[in-house]
Amino acid sequence: MSIWSSIFGPRPGAANPIDIRPSGLLMDADGWFYEESLDSKCPLRTIRIQQDRPGDWYVRNTNCSIAELNDRAHAAEVLAFFTGSFRWLKFEREAENGRGPDAIKIIGTFLDGDGAECASNLGYVDPIVASKLGDQDVDRLWGRIRCIRPPGSGRRPNFCLRYDILVELDEKLFGDDLTLDARLGDFLPAAR
Repeated sequence: MSIWSSIFGPRPGAANPIDIRPSGLLMDADGWFYEESLDSKCPLRTIRIQQDRPGDWYVRNTNCSIAELNDRAHAAEVLAFFTGSFRWLKFEREAENGRGPDAIKIIGTFLDGDGAECASNLGYVDPIVASKLGDQDVDRLWGRIRCIRPPGSGRRPNFCLRYDILVELDEKLFGDDLTLDARLGDFLPAAR
């Protein structure tokens, strides 16, 4: 055993690392799509997730992390989410929790081992990102999971989840009733 293994390796008698297996592929006729695959190039057992849902969405923030994901206060809920299958994220406003008026709670929905639908409190949207989403309706937001990684067997095992925040496009934004009358030689006004 090297000195680094003795310092940073697992504690004697520590539990085995959590084994998370890819859930596979789920699709339906309404446009919902979910697929998991194990990243064979990554030694950390990272699972890549591809998700899509009906509607027109654009990426607002990318590669986000969950604040307080590894907080001991909701460790059991986080463990249940990571060991579940077919995981999705949704957002809820939670202004009255002492975290500020723009706080957004992240709820993870999943299927447990018996196939029952469950929900867990995973943590919060990063406060800096949440402050920029202060006027945004959270019902028009979606958290698309990019990848998850279970904790290893080190001294400080941490769960890892990366996601993108997507916003649903407003139907009125690109309406068909817009007409543009332009003639040769016309110029658009300069941006200020």
